[in-house]
Amino acid sequence: MNVRKLLMFLPILLGVWMLSGCDDDEKKIDLGELPAKARSFIDNYFHNAGILSIVQEKENGHKEYQVELSDGTDLEFDEDGEWTNIKCHFNPLPAGILPAKAHSFIDNYFYSGDILSIVQEKENGHKEYQVELSDGTDLEFDEDGEWTNIECHFSPIPTGILHAKVEAKVEELHPKASIYGVEKEPGGYVVEVTAADGIDWDMRFNTRFEYISQSQDRHD
Repeated sequence: MNVRKLLMFLPILLGVWMLSGCDDDEKKIDLGELPAKARSFIDNYFHNAGILSIVQEKENGHKEYQVELSDGTDLEFDEDGEWTNIKCHFNPLPAGILPAKAHSFIDNYFYSGDILSIVQEKENGHKEYQVELSDGTDLEFDEDGEWTNIECHFSPIPTGILHAKVEAKVEELHPKASIYGVEKEPGGYVVEVTAADGIDWDMRFNTRFEYISQSQDRHD
């Protein structure tokens, strides 16, 4: 085969090689091939649902598993069987998956919103949870269930979450403003405020809820 013919067939051979590689990186597996920790998790929290499919993927050399349940729940696990993502399309999230303190916080302040999805990540060896609610609220919690970030996209943050000193200072500087977000950071809090004129502000407070400064949020 001369060089010209080889160059003609090279794209075809490359395509076949890439497709065969994809097959190795993603495949359906049986329940018995799922890590024991993942099987136990499903038995404990979703025992009334059947398993529709299990897909094993490889990402950067690490195995990941996607599980689809008959009740509309989608689960993702890492190669150790630790859950990393849960999406509940039709049913509430079972109690016990999130730390009790986080569940209680949601029940107390966001009782009109159901949990749609949660993501579990590890940062410096510590677990963190990202929660999406059906009312458009995004929440983040640490491994103890303490909130670290709140983003309310369609309605202001419920009264009682922020200290009264914070709410009073917001009202003083921006009368009739709405608070849509707050994030804990080292040394205090950043409060996201939309003033009555529609301008967004980031207001900073220390850990004693004393006002420090503010800056206009230009959404860069």
